[in-house]
Amino acid sequence: MQKYGLIGWPVNHSLSPSIHNPAFKETKLDAHYNLVECPPEKISSIIEDLKAQSYKGWNCTVPLKADIIPLLDWVDEEAMACQSVNTVVVHENGELHGYSTDGYGIETAIQEEFGVDLKGKRVLFIGAGGAARAAAARIAKSGAAAITVINRSEANAQLLLDTASVMNPKCETKFIASADLSSYHYICKEHDIMIQCTSLGLKDGDPSPFPSNLLVPSILVMDMIYKETPFQVAAKKAGCKTAGGLGMLLHQGVKSWEMWTQQEAPVELMRESLTSAAYPHD
Repeated sequence: MQKYGLIGWPVNHSLSPSIHNPAFKETKLDAHYNLVECPPEKISSIIEDLKAQSYKGWNCTVPLKADIIPLLDWVDEEAMACQSVNTVVVHENGELHGYSTDGYGIETAIQEEFGVDLKGKRVLFIGAGGAARAAAARIAKSGAAAITVINRSEANAQLLLDTASVMNPKCETKFIASADLSSYHYICKEHDIMIQCTSLGLKDGDPSPFPSNLLVPSILVMDMIYKETPFQVAAKKAGCKTAGGLGMLLHQGVKSWEMWTQQEAPVELMRESLTSAAYPHD
């Protein structure tokens, strides 16, 4: 049996097995996707364990997406630019190659949910963490005209903007401090797509990541959080088309699966299984 998996800390909450294992079964591949708890300080030894157990590949999640890079033999340009690897492929010669499929996931989800191409679009990011950087790298590479980041920390925002500039030097970049946002009354009218990349909305009582009174119906709103958050509800009330993060999770997983198996993934089966796992009572 071929082995694949997810390493991170923690990973016991992950929905990824619901994407990969049904696809292995459907395509009659003798393979299984496991969850592997990996404290950051043990990443080197755990990767050696995975190699010793003949793993053919694995996904990598927080907080290991940057830590794993020095341990790989080769890293894709996009993953290197955003300093984030979420997919490792083990080649026959034993080399470990690293990729980021997070950007592909969000680009495909945007196209699927909203029916738009990213080329020429002006994109507004709320937050500037690792997932946001991966998304910015792909969005810039796909020809976005401009990327603006709203964030508390200018340093983290600049990392995201620098990543975008590496992938597309023609892409306009701009930082807006969260504290100054109230003075940008027309910010949504100046952008086509908003991507909410913070964790605000995961917990009851979280403040809104963006003032709902500044929303306009013309901006498309994607929230990386899977469940419907109060912010998503507010965006709908403002007349915006909205989407949660489940599509991004699905498509980054689809891309990883296809890299490992060199087969076309049964996407609709994977979508159905993931949705059932994410919303078991619906």
